[in-house]
This record gives sequence, C-alpha cells and structure tokens, in this order.
Amino acid sequence: MDKQTTIINKSTSNEDGKRLWTTIVSFLNASDKPVKVTVEELSDTRKLAQNKLNFMWCGEVAKHVFKSQGLVCSSEDIHELIARKLLPLRVVEINGETIIYRSETKTLSIKKFSDYLARFEYYASEQLGAILSHPEDLYIIALMKQESKL
Repeated sequence: MDKQTTIINKSTSNEDGKRLWTTIVSFLNASDKPVKVTVEELSDTRKLAQNKLNFMWCGEVAKHVFKSQGLVCSSEDIHELIARKLLPLRVVEINGETIIYRSETKTLSIKKFSDYLARFEYYASEQLGAILSHPEDLYIIALMKQESKL
C-alpha cells in the first residue's frame, strides 16, 4: 500500500481522528508487515514557501542593485548581505582569535522566518530602493498573512 498523509486540524480533530484510524486499519489489513505511524507538526509547506520567497527576493534585489548601481552580485551575495544585516551575530573567541558567525535562516522557526522576511522587504525598500514582488499564494503563506476576503 502507498504512503498516505492525513492532516488533522484542532477544529475537526474528531472527524480527522476517525479518518486516520480507518487509514491505519486499512494499512494493517493490506499487509503482514508492521505499520509505521509518524505524527509531526504541519510546517513544511510554509517553511518551503518562506525559503522560496527569500531566494526569489534575493534574486530581485541582485537585479535591482545591478540596474541601480551597476554592481554585479548573485542572489547568494544578497542573501549573505541581508542575513548579516538582519539576523543576530554570534561572537566566539578561540585561542585569541575572534570569529563572528551569523545566524542561518534554516534554523529560524516559522514565525521568526516570517518576521525576517518582513524586515527583509522593509530593508530592501528603505535602504536599497527595491520594490519586491508579491506572488500572492507564496507571499500569503510565507508571511503568515490572511487572504483578504472581499
């Protein structure tokens, strides 16, 4: 039997729980092998959207910097610049040598990544004069915005 994913929401947990149990029983009946059940918080979609939006914006800022200042830089260069500006630094001294590390976006929680993206957009606009695109589906998911209901 193929892998199945069941999403359980707090508001519909009774119905979702019944559906989950039905899925588990059908797996058990379809095979003599044990069934593996994994429970985890649903966050991958938002984190992936945040990462995609982050690097899309890095590319846009790189293009803007080239057009406005004539400087050639990659989206990775912009990612490093923005991360160094907006994320906390950690200073370590080893054997008399000071090493400065920046935090990494991959270690940010979903909420902190959302805050980071909002500050990224503000920094790009205010400090670099770049207006970043807002692909509606990606922007809403990544920045934890609610869709406007007209």
